Amino acid sequence: MAGGSLRLKREPDYWEMRVYAGRDPVTGKRRYASRGFRGGKRDANAALAAFVAEVNRESVATNEATVDSLLVAHIDHLAARGRQARTVEGYQTIARSVATDPIGSMVLAKVKVKDVDDFYVRLRKRDLSPSTIHRYHALLNAAFRQAMAWDWITRNVVQLATPPSVRRIAREIPSPETVSALLAEAKASRNPENYLVFRLLAVTGARRGEICGLRWPNVDLKAGTFTIRESIARVASGDLITKDPKSHQIRTVSVDSQTAELLAEHKQHQAEAAKALDGKVARGAYVFADLRTDPTEHRDRSIHFFLVYDQNFSSEDGKKYLKHPK
Repeated sequence: MAGGSLRLKREPDYWEMRVYAGRDPVTGKRRYASRGFRGGKRDANAALAAFVAEVNRESVATNEATVDSLLVAHIDHLAARGRQARTVEGYQTIARSVATDPIGSMVLAKVKVKDVDDFYVRLRKRDLSPSTIHRYHALLNAAFRQAMAWDWITRNVVQLATPPSVRRIAREIPSPETVSALLAEAKASRNPENYLVFRLLAVTGARRGEICGLRWPNVDLKAGTFTIRESIARVASGDLITKDPKSHQIRTVSVDSQTAELLAEHKQHQAEAAKALDGKVARGAYVFADLRTDPTEHRDRSIHFFLVYDQNFSSEDGKKYLKHPK
């Protein structure tokens, strides 16, 4: 625990408080924190006691924080700043893996570059790919950098470590014949709606979650365009969440006239399905959807269409009224 001293630096009432703050993790030299205070001696002693308590708290964080506790604090910090839920879950998965390794319980100030390199070797022995290990490296590097900003450590050893090299593999682009075959299979499937989904993916280059998050107010059938404003993702709990598109890129994309006609037919099919249930398509409905709620639950008797993300329907009525026959 830190101890403190008090001396009158300038009469009549300006004091200097000095508190032992532990040893520097790199040089091993003693460190001291100092602070000025103006007031009587009794008040100065009270201020010194509070200063000692503050330095003790900081010293515990600096001298006793482990790699595991740093990752927890760092990820919580990112979540509080608004990092996407799926991204945070990915970080937490990595952190749990680190916690099971010996490096997780190591005190930050005692971690050496060799310790990090040895950790990467252990990950390779667990058959983790070099690209996956690079994700571990990126998170640890950012966490240690944050620890420096918090004055928990004075050096980022992860930055000097050497993760395995990643071999660049050229991305394979499906041929037109492959895309045509996929679309034909989707059209002949038990759920022909898949055909329109895959067609939109093919002609726009949008991501699956972005097409799943597409709503009718963002579709301009006359202009043959739609605006991607949100994306849908499934989190670890199994719940579906709405989030911003990748890299927060809200954008408008165009489709060919035939695709626009198919979208118009699809919208008409939804309207007919809603009318058959004595309702109407809700304002802001998803383009690709499943009827999951009883219309009597809504005062305006509107039919609310909800996202189909994995084609698992919970409503027999939804199957009956929203899907084409086999």
